[in-house]
Amino acid sequence: MTVTPTGGTQQTVPAAIAARVLGDANGKVRPSRLEIGNMAANLCPNGDMEDVAGGAVIGWGVLAPTTAGSTISATTTTAYAGTTSLLLTKTTADANSSVASVGSRMPVEPQSVYGGSVFAAAIANASASGLNISIFWYDKNDTFSSTTPIFVNLPIPLDWTERPFQVRAPAGVSFARIGIYNTAASTAQSVAVDAVVFRRASGATGIEDAAITPLKLYAPTRGQFFRALENSGAGRVATVTDAVPSDRGDAINIAFNHTTFVTQAGALAQFVKTTLSLTDAQLAAIITAARSVAE
Repeated sequence: MTVTPTGGTQQTVPAAIAARVLGDANGKVRPSRLEIGNMAANLCPNGDMEDVAGGAVIGWGVLAPTTAGSTISATTTTAYAGTTSLLLTKTTADANSSVASVGSRMPVEPQSVYGGSVFAAAIANASASGLNISIFWYDKNDTFSSTTPIFVNLPIPLDWTERPFQVRAPAGVSFARIGIYNTAASTAQSVAVDAVVFRRASGATGIEDAAITPLKLYAPTRGQFFRALENSGAGRVATVTDAVPSDRGDAINIAFNHTTFVTQAGALAQFVKTTLSLTDAQLAAIITAARSVAE
């Protein structure tokens, strides 16, 4: 198997490592286990939800506000990759209940930039809103410091949907935790969560000059890139999508569907460049524009 880590070069991966990366017979990549070459390690413990004990996903606990009767549990009914996901089930599929879960603590460096993503899917019925994701920050004594809301009331489709994000750790913090909510605004009684990733972004620490913002340093997300690509020319995303090989184990298919952050040298950007006959300058302009696109 060959892979191209974000910002890196294509590498051959031994079967033993490939077994950790690929989650099922269709060759679907498990982003939470993809730690190859110069790619930063996933800091989220059990982000792929595969470690289970007594029907519970290890490392993921109940978070307030959770209505009495609402539950979090492990499920093998659906999973983005692998065999298990975390199920957030409200008592009722309306505004009378909510449920939330929080992951284990993750070490962070103050003022450093981190990138992450969460895959979520509604069970039985989709919801127009109700998915919240937040990062909680703690000091060196693991005392709560502050919260950064990442997403508020996102829609929750039936299909697995990636929610990528970038966040900067505040000054004075040493740990972080990820909170994921199926809120009262959701009409999806149960929501599955899988493949949670939280990685340190490359080259984004120690920023002192206010003119050199994190936004100028780190790569845009896949969603930002595709929005900027379409803004640069109507129909471009459709053209690229149609050119993606159908084989889910193909390197281009994997890059197209599972890239979290887009860099000019990465497989996804280079595939887009070739497909649309873009120049290096045109591709660079699209990536630059993508950094300022709102998710």
